[in-house]
Amino acid sequence: MAASRAGGARGVNVPVRLTTALAGVLILAATATAAQGVPGAPKGDWLAYSLNTLPADNLRRCGVSPAVYAEWLKVVEAAAAVISTSPGFADLTGYVPMLVAGGNDYAEPAGTSDCKKGALGGYVAFWPWLLKHVDPIPAAAGGPKFRLKSQWVNNTFGGLWIELNVVPHFDGSPWEKDERGVFFEQPEVEIRVGGFPMYREWVYITRPDNPLMVVPVDQERVVNAFLVLARRDAALVDGTLASRRQAYERFMSPASLEARTQEIERAAASQRNPASSEQARKQATTIDRRREDDYRKAANPAPDDPVFAPVKRLKEAEALLAGMSEAERRAPAWRTWNPRGSNTLDLMPADSPDARAVVEVNPAFFDFSKSRAALRNVVIRVGPASRLTKTLDTSDLDQMEKINRAVMLQTDWTRIVQLMK
Repeated sequence: MAASRAGGARGVNVPVRLTTALAGVLILAATATAAQGVPGAPKGDWLAYSLNTLPADNLRRCGVSPAVYAEWLKVVEAAAAVISTSPGFADLTGYVPMLVAGGNDYAEPAGTSDCKKGALGGYVAFWPWLLKHVDPIPAAAGGPKFRLKSQWVNNTFGGLWIELNVVPHFDGSPWEKDERGVFFEQPEVEIRVGGFPMYREWVYITRPDNPLMVVPVDQERVVNAFLVLARRDAALVDGTLASRRQAYERFMSPASLEARTQEIERAAASQRNPASSEQARKQATTIDRRREDDYRKAANPAPDDPVFAPVKRLKEAEALLAGMSEAERRAPAWRTWNPRGSNTLDLMPADSPDARAVVEVNPAFFDFSKSRAALRNVVIRVGPASRLTKTLDTSDLDQMEKINRAVMLQTDWTRIVQLMK
């Protein structure tokens, strides 16, 4: 999902020109069209809005023909039509709703940044603005009656944000990376929306026969990834010990001994009488001896000194892997994630109280063999995904997000699934 997914209306990187099929709710081309109303749309006046588009050479650069792109825009329009007729819009009294949509970005295979290999992506977004946020405008019959106040343009709260064709990832989950890609703690399903799972506030909508989103990662891979980090950390131990020994040698050098002796004598000379002077000398000498002892111990640490912890972790992980049978190496990994701080492995049995499955995104989840204009999945989020507001009151946000949640919960998302071929 793009970094800007949670914000308000954004520029798109492919030209957008939607037909009048949703003219009442979609005002998208470089030149805005008048809102005409949509059969079955809720009561209330839709807010006219437009999006800037990037040059058409984006399509040519990414190998998308005009025919394929036109096919994709029909999918985007169809998804917007489903949302615009949601029962969640039953009562919009006091609100001026805004619905925008368009082609956006490319869903690219993991580990690549080549839009020529990507599927077309898109979005539909909804905001229920309050009357205080808009200005009335003269309008032709059936045209828009309001425009968004200038201070709210490009400064919107999260709204209801829907992305079409998303290669999933879970940035919020604890994760690690190896040469094969990213693996992470299996996210929990927070709730279900229309039967579809919500992970970390994002709802993933797919066909019932779509492959699973995540698949298990075996124990051998998890241990090997840990060994890479453990060997790196263990290699630093020798350098740390060398630095400590050099520090001890400097502290014990003739020049340092002379400077320390002078420091002790200055402490004694600062006192006004012989008894106090001798007491100050003893205290300064004691402090100096403690410092010398600390330097010596640091340069010659005991076997259980924390400095050797990386070496211990490395040896334990190597021994663990060497002792695994082939079946254990291929078994799904379960672990806790850094409960004792960083750089801990913590593999454990699946039935342990704190165990979480280690998974990765299923390479087969997003089918790149389909037409670039085919709809594979839809991801939605509602609520304060991004409160990039200047003066919106909390009470206003709460009201607006209540409408958004109603739309999300009451939309028949199975109609979206019907668009997936």
